Amino acid sequence: MSLNDSPHCTLHNDPMVCDINHLLFICPSFSIDRHHLLSLLYSSNIPFDFISILSNNQKNIIINILSFFNHSGFLI
Repeated sequence: MSLNDSPHCTLHNDPMVCDINHLLFICPSFSIDRHHLLSLLYSSNIPFDFISILSNNQKNIIINILSFFNHSGFLI
């Protein structure tokens, strides 16, 4: 995801603010990656909500979350 002056997501035409919540739960550009992450969280009995995802301390979950954000184009 290239840097620009707009706070909106540049990956689709809907004017939505591009933030962590948008990427994890809403952005249609990451629906496939989101599905894979959701499957992993579900199989690990982790609720698919903001607090549960970002406060998790399981190594494989953290790696997959970082991978999800990496695929989104965010530099971590």
